[in-house]
Amino acid sequence: AHIIAHQPMRLQVWAASPPGKIHATSFWLAEMQLFTPEGYEIDETSFRAGLQDSDLFVELDRKLIREFFQHYAQGTISKGLTLALPISGFGLRDDAFINDTLAQFARYSVPANTLWFALNADVLSQPDEALHRNIARLRAAGSRIVLRDFGRNLDAFNQLPADEIDYLYLASELVANVHCNLMDEMMVSIIHGHARRLGIATLAGPVELPVALNTLSSIGIDVVWGDTIAPRQPLASMLMNSYFAIK
Repeated sequence: AHIIAHQPMRLQVWAASPPGKIHATSFWLAEMQLFTPEGYEIDETSFRAGLQDSDLFVELDRKLIREFFQHYAQGTISKGLTLALPISGFGLRDDAFINDTLAQFARYSVPANTLWFALNADVLSQPDEALHRNIARLRAAGSRIVLRDFGRNLDAFNQLPADEIDYLYLASELVANVHCNLMDEMMVSIIHGHARRLGIATLAGPVELPVALNTLSSIGIDVVWGDTIAPRQPLASMLMNSYFAIK
C-alpha cells in the first residue's frame, strides 16, 4: 500500500456525447494515468493486473477518490461537469471505503450527481450482498453506475441487476469494426435492444472513424466516445481553460 500512496497519478478524460450531437458532452469518462519510477506511463488495466492483493485494489481506489476530491472536485463543480471514475469491485465491496467516499461528497460539498462510478462488467457476475448494498448507497446519494466492458456474453443480461446500472459500456472489440463487420453490428444492436428494454443507456467507444459513428448512431447507441468526438485530454488542463460543458 505504501507504493500506491506514493504512486504519481493524473486524471485524463474522454468526452462522451450522443452520436448525433457530438459537441454536446453528456459526461466525461476519467482514466487514471499512472507512471513507473522512470516516468513512463502505465495504463490502468496493466497497473491493476500487477496488483496481487485485494487490499491494494482498495488502496488504489482510495487514492483515486482522494486525488479527485483534493485536486479536481472544485473545478469540476464550477464547470458543471459530470465525471465517471473507474473503481474496482474490491472497493465497491468495502464498506469503509464507501463510507469514506460518501463522507467526502459532504466534506467537499460535491453534489453526488457530479461523480459517477465505472466498474467492470465481470464484477457483477458474482453474487455479493455488500457489493449490491454499496452500489445502492452510491445511487441513493445521486451517483450513477457505468458498467464497463460488456462483451459478447448475452447470458450476462440474466445476472444484470437492471435497477443498479445506468449505462452499459460496450467492450471496445465489439465497436472497433462495427461499421464493416455485420456480426459485430448485429451484436451491438442486440445488446442495445436488451439494455433499452431494461431501461439502461448504452455507451460505445473508442470511435475512431466517422463511418463507425454513423453505424452506432443508426443502431441508436445513446452515447459514444473516442477521437471522432474529442481526443483524450488531461482533466487538469481542461479545468484550467475557459471551456464550459454544454449540458
